Amino acid sequence: MSGLQLSFVVREESEMEAAAAVFARRSRPPLSIGLRGDLGSGKTVFCRGYIRACGYRGVVRSPTYTLLEEYSGKNFSIFHFDFYRLSDSGEFENLGGRDCYAEDSVRLFEWAERIPSVQVDLMIAIEFAGARRRLKLTARTQAGEKLIRAALQPLALIGPQRLANKGMHNQRTELP
Repeated sequence: MSGLQLSFVVREESEMEAAAAVFARRSRPPLSIGLRGDLGSGKTVFCRGYIRACGYRGVVRSPTYTLLEEYSGKNFSIFHFDFYRLSDSGEFENLGGRDCYAEDSVRLFEWAERIPSVQVDLMIAIEFAGARRRLKLTARTQAGEKLIRAALQPLALIGPQRLANKGMHNQRTELP
């Protein structure tokens, strides 16, 4: 487990999608990203921005009722799960969840905390911060750490307010 963390605030939906696009453009499969947060916190908005940045041009639907939506990006497949209605890992298995762990795919898990047996490379907790949203990222593997490090400089360009970088140097300092 890596433990590298990054927190920042986004002011509006378009900034959430732009932040997601930064991560999408730096993602290399195989990769699993978990998202957690209250209803309406922006998990699906993040996923929509991520999926669109991967080159998908159709409508990005919330998998709240279907539980799983699959998308074809330019370079890899994206499996978008919603675990809100699931109660255990057996239901994930019955969905064919493990079949989505192909070497050329990315998995996005909304409500990831509901099925703790599903391992993710990067966990993103989204919290309300008034009208804004605070994103707290925690790398759980080297792949997650690499993604956070790759996204750090581009995130500064889109304007999220930096809150804290645990385990990293100040953003103006060279990374190790």
